[in-house]
Amino acid sequence: MVRMQDEEYWDAIEREDDSQWTQQFRSTGGPQGWSALDMSNMGLRTLSLELRSFSHLTALFLNNNRLTWLPDAIFSGMPSLSTLDLSFNLLVVIPAAIGALVMLEKLNLQENRLSELPVELGRLFHLQSWICKATLLVRLCSQSRIKVRKR
Repeated sequence: MVRMQDEEYWDAIEREDDSQWTQQFRSTGGPQGWSALDMSNMGLRTLSLELRSFSHLTALFLNNNRLTWLPDAIFSGMPSLSTLDLSFNLLVVIPAAIGALVMLEKLNLQENRLSELPVELGRLFHLQSWICKATLLVRLCSQSRIKVRKR
């Protein structure tokens, strides 16, 4: 797993050069060298669309940041993603594009500010584990195939 170091990230942001950090990760071995990216606990407020270029990722950890929204196209280049952790952020909405993650098996959305989920979650037929506790979730889209069981 590749763990982006805080100082490398902030150096790239200060230079406003997203391709800088993209190149750094490609040079660490590319698709054959790693398949998971851990960007947790970095204080991130936004994500670069450069993240889409990591089409080989199977796991992406963006937990414990300060994300309030995700770009609509962020998931469009990640067909192999099976684990996505967005927990402990400030997300208000999940983009409909999450439905493109057809191989997704594990999704963690706990401790966000979600009040509803996109209908497109119903496309995630491989989803085995979905954590959404401690959110402001008040209703599920009626067309979704997700069923919620109270314990």
